[in-house]
Amino acid sequence: MDKDYKNNFLKRSFTASFLAIGIVTLFILDISAIIEILLIFLAIIAMREVAEINKISCRGIKTSYIWLIVLSLFLFYFVNSNIIFGIYIHLSSLFWLIFSIFLFSNNFQKLKFISFQNSLLIQFLLTSFIISILFVLMLPQIFEFKNSIFILLLITVSALTDTFAYIGGSLIGKTPLLKEISPNKTLEGFFSGIIAALILGAVFVYLFDDMNFIYIFVIGSFFAIVGDYFFSYLKRKSDIKDTGSILPGHGGILDRIDSHIAAITIMIFLTFLLY
Repeated sequence: MDKDYKNNFLKRSFTASFLAIGIVTLFILDISAIIEILLIFLAIIAMREVAEINKISCRGIKTSYIWLIVLSLFLFYFVNSNIIFGIYIHLSSLFWLIFSIFLFSNNFQKLKFISFQNSLLIQFLLTSFIISILFVLMLPQIFEFKNSIFILLLITVSALTDTFAYIGGSLIGKTPLLKEISPNKTLEGFFSGIIAALILGAVFVYLFDDMNFIYIFVIGSFFAIVGDYFFSYLKRKSDIKDTGSILPGHGGILDRIDSHIAAITIMIFLTFLLY
């Protein structure tokens, strides 16, 4: 390992460990109100990053904040609505599926409407992500463990994919996967992330005798990579490296939750299809 890789890896590891401790504690305690506040807070920072990337006026930033206030009230009163959840989860899952097809068929150039300038799309994807998590937290228990632990597990799948894709790509990566979007991401890193999710899925199949964990985790891992590429595509179009600098070694909030936005939405959708 060269010096830059070691320094960046240590910085990323420290930040990730700090975040992991807080997130694990929060979901184990299962404090839904605090989780909702945290998600809204993350959305505020994420949309602030989008505003700064677009260099929009103070008025534009205020518009984003108004959306977040409306979203907060909306979630408070309607998050337990099957209809609202169904609309968001189906439309966002369809978007991720279509984007993945265009992405890996190298036709993503046709998706010109996808950019940071299209802030409504980012708002929609963030809203779907938040609604999906909160809806599951309010449901009766799905598995032998609490729903909050299930959400924590989904976060782990996405984080594990991201971590092992980074490690695998850095150590053995030689074959660029989608060079036009992200030249540093490799085929070896892609499979490293998928295999990590597969192993975790196999562990849960052994523990609970349920093959669905394999399907959910592996497909979720794939879409974690899709989400990562989605935001890499947006950053390349805007000619920026990171969406912000709030998280040492990771960049901005959107840099950290990019894979989660896609993966968790898709895994929750799959869960409702399978159960």
